[in-house]
Amino acid sequence: MNIAVVGAQGTGKSSLIDSLKKLLPEDCVLTETPDSPHGVHLTLLMGLDLVVTPDQVRQGPSHTREQVDARLRAELTEEGCPFVVVYGHGSARTEAARQAIAHHAKQPEPSPAQKSKPWQWDCEKCSDGNCEHRMFTGLLKTPAPSWHTMTD
Repeated sequence: MNIAVVGAQGTGKSSLIDSLKKLLPEDCVLTETPDSPHGVHLTLLMGLDLVVTPDQVRQGPSHTREQVDARLRAELTEEGCPFVVVYGHGSARTEAARQAIAHHAKQPEPSPAQKSKPWQWDCEKCSDGNCEHRMFTGLLKTPAPSWHTMTD
């Protein structure tokens, strides 16, 4: 299985690859920057939950992490590439990535019609970028609780 690991600077791509190489079978190929999305079975997109260090800020690219993340998500969606957004710190991030890979490996190869739809990851602690969107937009639609005070 070919797995691409992508994300903005300072999102832990290299660390995740190093950790996953110790856990995954040898037939899994991990690539940090794929030449092409074609031939990649799953892309792990690094979430923006890691703190940016002062060194990374000084060395940082001209684009913000949020801009790079948005561009990557748009490109992956446009290309119809299956991807999972991976969050967590240290071993929690590695475990989230490992679970996403295991889940994806169990899925049958999608038909051409299915490839036109983004891949969906369904679980209680979802790593799917589309689900993030549903969650946050759902919060915006939920009315704020009204607090009533009791009076005599």
